[in-house]
Amino acid sequence: MPDASTRWQYSGQPFNQAVWNVDFDAQGRVRSVEQMMTDEAFATIKSGRDTRAEVLRDFGPPAESFSYPLKNETAWMYRYFTFGGFYAAMFVYFDPAGVVKRTETGMDPWRIRDNGGDRR
Repeated sequence: MPDASTRWQYSGQPFNQAVWNVDFDAQGRVRSVEQMMTDEAFATIKSGRDTRAEVLRDFGPPAESFSYPLKNETAWMYRYFTFGGFYAAMFVYFDPAGVVKRTETGMDPWRIRDNGGDRR
């Protein structure tokens, strides 16, 4: 962290939809506790500005990574609950330099693959 503060990150990815960031000030006191797997937190990612390192710092390791050689980009997928508690995935796309190109929200492909979790 740039201001001598420290961040502890507790990630449930890939099998859980939570990532908690706990930030401490320079004296070791808790400054903030934030759930990062929210629409509001993802809205802070800025295309053309944020880098792979910044996304990793704020959101932790992704649940899954994808490579799209024909489009010359990579993507990270984060599993989370969107508004209303629906299973969703946030995809963050990067250019070859590691700068965010765009973000997209969609259905959680793991839930689709696993038949929505219905074990009947």
